Amino acid sequence: MFLIVLILIIIGVNFIKSYNRLQALAQKVKSSNSDIKNAIFRKVELTNKLMEIAKGYANHEKLIFIKTSEDFSSAYKDSSESLAHLKSLSVHFPELKANENYLDLSEKITTNEDLIMERRDAYNMAAQSYNAERLKFPFVLFSSSLGFREAPYLDLESNQKIDEFTTDDGEIIKDIFRNAANTTTDFTKKGIEKIQKTAQNINKKEEVEDEEKEE
Repeated sequence: MFLIVLILIIIGVNFIKSYNRLQALAQKVKSSNSDIKNAIFRKVELTNKLMEIAKGYANHEKLIFIKTSEDFSSAYKDSSESLAHLKSLSVHFPELKANENYLDLSEKITTNEDLIMERRDAYNMAAQSYNAERLKFPFVLFSSSLGFREAPYLDLESNQKIDEFTTDDGEIIKDIFRNAANTTTDFTKKGIEKIQKTAQNINKKEEVEDEEKEE
């Protein structure tokens, strides 16, 4: 009996360690996801400012401003296409190319592009570590059931839409323990009631026996 309890304790401790590690890795993926999204939205903001300047020199050109959306992969591609168009446009408008604000924004966009690449690599590394951990035995048997879905890798050049990476943040495991606690409480309550009822029956039986002896 003691050996069984010891084995269960060891399994429980290892499960908790694995769960906490996977949860920490999932939070790292979410943080990296947020970082790259912010950098891409910064690119969109800078690109729109650049187009605002370009409008003053090429008002006959159809410049489409980029809308910010949760699909940051599309936002990245749209801003890149707009920048390519602005670059070709500046060739025909030397005054635009020489504009100080235009040059300043162009430099900021270049710096931000480097930041995006760094954050993309950081995100993919975080996703790789997380995905590898969730596939380790025995956690692979129930990682999906506990809300740990696979983290998608980020390829900004593809046409694939990158969804926001989410996990249940421990809600599933909380529900499991909550239900287990409720079940245990109900079981204990019923057990106590049964013991009390048995005790009452014994007392009644003893009272009857005492009465019979007195007679």
